[in-house]
Amino acid sequence: MTSNITLTQSGTIVNIGTTTISETSVNPLIIISIPSTDLIKITKVVNLLKIIRRWEIDGVLSNDIGSDTATTKRNNLRTMFRTRTKSAPITLTYDGVNYNVGMEKLDIKEIPTDQGDVGDNPRSYEVKMTLIEIDEV
Repeated sequence: MTSNITLTQSGTIVNIGTTTISETSVNPLIIISIPSTDLIKITKVVNLLKIIRRWEIDGVLSNDIGSDTATTKRNNLRTMFRTRTKSAPITLTYDGVNYNVGMEKLDIKEIPTDQGDVGDNPRSYEVKMTLIEIDEV
């Protein structure tokens, strides 16, 4: 498990111990059929020149990474997911590069353990999320 993913929003920082990171880039193409007077169908492919970059991240929120507790990190991620305004963008820092992203999907699963749990503060949470790069904030 590494900690090379950081999400930041309005001064709130969440460090994620990643287990897998999948990055997908898509260049949507549109196929247009143009009516013709002949029996020949004319088809054009239009490149929208709009690359969509998506990250699927699996990781762990734990008390061992960063200064916040796992529960605080979980609550901060929930807040980031609910806050979808241009005035409060989410910044993904991945391998030292910053990206403005929107959180499309967030799945948090509690990992109960016998050791280290204090009240409502479990040792860790499994996290799965999908982030999409946004051009303008």
